[in-house]
Amino acid sequence: MEANEVITNLNPLEYDIYFYLIQNKNMIISMKLKDLANQLHVSTAMITRVCQKLGFEGFGEYKAYLKLEEHEQVNTNTFQLEHIFNFFYSVDNEMFYQEIQEAVALIKEAKDVIFYGIGLSGILAQYGHGLFNRKGIRSLYIEDFSMRLDFYEKAIAIILSVSGNTTEVLGRIQ
Repeated sequence: MEANEVITNLNPLEYDIYFYLIQNKNMIISMKLKDLANQLHVSTAMITRVCQKLGFEGFGEYKAYLKLEEHEQVNTNTFQLEHIFNFFYSVDNEMFYQEIQEAVALIKEAKDVIFYGIGLSGILAQYGHGLFNRKGIRSLYIEDFSMRLDFYEKAIAIILSVSGNTTEVLGRIQ
């Protein structure tokens, strides 16, 4: 049975218990079944039946599920933050600063700045193109990787790739 179907088949009291369970997950993780029953003014058997209707063997399994869900969410958030922090630590050095300065010098010397990108990288390329134009730097955005560019003099290409392995982008770089 689907989750929505289960929920619609709950009677009003069971639905109230279900609603309390999902709204107070953090509190329920540390509660005993008897304490929860007293708080909701229902029997422990009633809470157990609701948990069973939700697909669990009982209240204990539901609590274990909540703890596992919380642990997975913490691990996911920690991993994502670690990834972001690692990026900022890797660019917080003199060598990176020098490379940025070299890129700035090349852009200043260029007559045209051409942004390339496909998909999400294309959105970033369009954004870069807009920023450069607002700053008075002549730029254009090209999504068509088959377009010939040999008629531009003193042009610099900024080729963006979020994944770093899009075939069309790698081919254009070469």
